[in-house]
Amino acid sequence: MNWYKHNVLRRTLTVMMAVLMTIVFFSENVVIYAQPGSELVIDHEVSMRDLDERLGREPLSDETSPRVGSTSTVKKVGNLLDMTANTLNVKYDVTAIFADGKPVVYCRNKAEAEGVLWLLKRSYQVVGADIQSISFLEDVTIGDSKIEIANFGGFKTTKEMVSYIQHGGVEPKYYTVKEGDTIVGITEAHQMTMEELFVANPGMQTRKYLTVGQQVNVAIPRPLINVQTVENISYNETVDFEVIEEGTDTMFEGEKEVRIIGKKGKQTVAAQIHCINGVERDREILSETITEEPIAAVWRVGTKVAPPKKGTGVFDYPAEKYIVTSRFGVWRGRRRHTGIDLAMPIGTPVKAADGGVVLFAGNRTSYGRIVIIDHGARMSSFYAHCSELLVKPGDKVFKGQRIALSGNTGRSTGPHLHFEVRMDDVPLNPANYLEFN
Repeated sequence: MNWYKHNVLRRTLTVMMAVLMTIVFFSENVVIYAQPGSELVIDHEVSMRDLDERLGREPLSDETSPRVGSTSTVKKVGNLLDMTANTLNVKYDVTAIFADGKPVVYCRNKAEAEGVLWLLKRSYQVVGADIQSISFLEDVTIGDSKIEIANFGGFKTTKEMVSYIQHGGVEPKYYTVKEGDTIVGITEAHQMTMEELFVANPGMQTRKYLTVGQQVNVAIPRPLINVQTVENISYNETVDFEVIEEGTDTMFEGEKEVRIIGKKGKQTVAAQIHCINGVERDREILSETITEEPIAAVWRVGTKVAPPKKGTGVFDYPAEKYIVTSRFGVWRGRRRHTGIDLAMPIGTPVKAADGGVVLFAGNRTSYGRIVIIDHGARMSSFYAHCSELLVKPGDKVFKGQRIALSGNTGRSTGPHLHFEVRMDDVPLNPANYLEFN
């Protein structure tokens, strides 16, 4: 019976509250009042902890503000709210940051809102940068607003509000950089674009490098307010050199030889970059000043018509200048020497002794880097210990074509070319085909 009476009393008081024109509770300030239309407005001077206590809920925020009203008044207000919680729309007066007219975050006052916007802009400024302007893409304003108490979880810190604006409420998800990681590899692994990674990690695009143990946010952000910056920068860069080609009939068509090595120059560039959320979107070159002139490269280019790319049955020398250091057939421990060794500086051009098809071009144990050419008619030739290979398996070459550069790879006692001639894969004496002095 007591329960029934209590319930009837609560409902009766609720109805009475709904038809009252105005009920006002006074203290040092007018703090809480009920207006026609059953809307209860809470002045921002009342702390959230006070309000939670009045509603009989667990505190949603540790933020405090000056208490107002006597103990008895607070108690009465608490009873009133408890009685009318199901019929009144309880709201709280706050300061809001708006983007294009829509509230983004709620603050305690205008000063705090201004601090949030200042820190938001500051987060995209690099220390020492020559910032020309910084602004928002959206129409950002600060103004008064009201929030429903039931849906409000308490004020955030300034940093939390900035992070919320930058990421659009998407919770950061961090990846720890390991040795060998790259920016491209991280974006591919987490299915995000380079731009999304840079927006999620302000300053990363400027640094352009990763460190082991670095925490990288891989959650794709959806910024609620976009910050655009205009910055003047100055940097040094290299200037490419010109390549001048000189024709010569001492070389075959398609062959080239460097006569003068080119050297890149240097210049200082002044530019203005336009960024959105720290990601460069446009760059305007203001000036370029040469500080070191480039030196043009000069190449000799062959003009002589090349012979057919097939065997002729007649061999030519695999190099122009050489010294014979070991001949065919001499004993090398328990084995005879299967070719002839021609000493020459590393990088000397090695030529095909006859036309044919490249059977092999790569590394082979004691031979080091080697090229093997099939000349047809069961004949082939070997060119071993090279430093660089200029052909690949399957290539057709003509007699005298450059196929490699001499070297000292594999089992070698010094820079030289090991040259072999074979028939049916049986080594023959190269001196039977060429006179090596």
